Amino acid sequence: PGAKYDPEGMAGIINIKLKKGAYDGLNGKIKLNGRYNDRASIDKMNGFTTFLNYKHEKYNLFTTLNLKNRFSKRESWRKTDYITTNQKFYYDSIKESTKPNKSFKIGGEYFLSNQLTLNTELSWGSYLNNSNNNQIITEPNPYIKESGKDEDKGNYSIEGVLGIAKSYDNPDKELNFEISFDQGREEELSFSSSSDTIYHTINNELETEKILINDSTPVIEEYNRMNIDFSYRTPINEKSKLEFGYDGRIV
Repeated sequence: PGAKYDPEGMAGIINIKLKKGAYDGLNGKIKLNGRYNDRASIDKMNGFTTFLNYKHEKYNLFTTLNLKNRFSKRESWRKTDYITTNQKFYYDSIKESTKPNKSFKIGGEYFLSNQLTLNTELSWGSYLNNSNNNQIITEPNPYIKESGKDEDKGNYSIEGVLGIAKSYDNPDKELNFEISFDQGREEELSFSSSSDTIYHTINNELETEKILINDSTPVIEEYNRMNIDFSYRTPINEKSKLEFGYDGRIV
């Protein structure tokens, strides 16, 4: 060990030196999965994942692709009896949700020198979550209430990163710079409908009336963000070092 380490201490020192080129070449993987149960079959619950990586002495390239379909169904019931007012509120509930998700990523590293690396990455994704909830009310008045949300198939998210990393012979000295962006669009339609029965008094007589509710609320969100990160660290002496940097965000 170097002069600044004490070999007589209880702890040891592990010095690992990596040799470039040890894992050069092409490698990849493909994974398929599916699920079947009494709620749904493989057409609603499946997935495909693959990645590919090629490493060379001067550069490293990689890409991944993910396709997933998820489905869930939840059934429940509730019975409430109010003793003081002798009222009842009974209903059954069935909630179904589907999550068709897709993502793709491509990136790489280029080794400008043994101590200078340029890296970049670009990814795209679409993550949807659609749901439908049916409440079947049996007491005190039979009616059905439906609610849920439907997300637009054109929703997306794009992220990109460009960075550079500089190392030195002195491990306490390093420089990093990275600029990234993130933009996307999310659109969904929330809906609810029911055919409830209400009671009201007209001329001292109690009457009933059907109330039809059909409500839909569109929500659209678009975002565009950028991050800039810079950091530099350098030793002043054996016991001290100087660090400074910049973290900027534009939304």
